[in-house]
Amino acid sequence: MKKIVQNVKNAIGAEIPLWITSGNSIMQGHADLILVIGDTLYVGDYKPDLSFKGASLSTDFVNSFAQVSSYALMIQKAFGIKKIKCITFNGDGMKIYDPSVIMNEIEASLGTLAPDKLSAWNLFF
Repeated sequence: MKKIVQNVKNAIGAEIPLWITSGNSIMQGHADLILVIGDTLYVGDYKPDLSFKGASLSTDFVNSFAQVSSYALMIQKAFGIKKIKCITFNGDGMKIYDPSVIMNEIEASLGTLAPDKLSAWNLFF
């Protein structure tokens, strides 16, 4: 990560601890990379073991979307940032996506598949 931060002029941080609380509950993690490009903040996470080639669902990069989207929404909620995107990346490629789109899909899925989990999710977002 240090090499990336040194070589990317728009990088403003790496390995940033993040957390958000709601009552007695806490959600936490580490964003691997924070970039600012124009008026948009990008929250990146390096996933060396995930594949961009769709080899299998268990190793597909899409598995990181909820995690990285949570990080982006933590930052957005804490600082009121209007334009925020997520990046999942490794040596094979990267995917840029909108955290609010991912979270809306997760919320809709939880509402259908696991409504008992939805209230815990909504504590934070």
